[in-house]
Amino acid sequence: MTNKQKSLLKSISYRIISILLTFVISYLITGSLTAASAIVSIDSILKVIVYYYHERLWSNIYRKFRKPTESKKPMMTAHKQ
Repeated sequence: MTNKQKSLLKSISYRIISILLTFVISYLITGSLTAASAIVSIDSILKVIVYYYHERLWSNIYRKFRKPTESKKPMMTAHKQ
């Protein structure tokens, strides 16, 4: 399993745990399966949207503050004769 696959699996398992935790807490507070389900649904959708904009924000911040890279001129190589 590659590192990317491990990261994806870890992200999915964390998301499942988060959804279950939100559901349990919502159910304990409301006592209603319907309300807990609605809360989990809204929470999951909002978190995807917020995460997207959070990533875009940090991408823009990174672009603003990173150092300019040197020009991408090809390196001169010595030819054997």
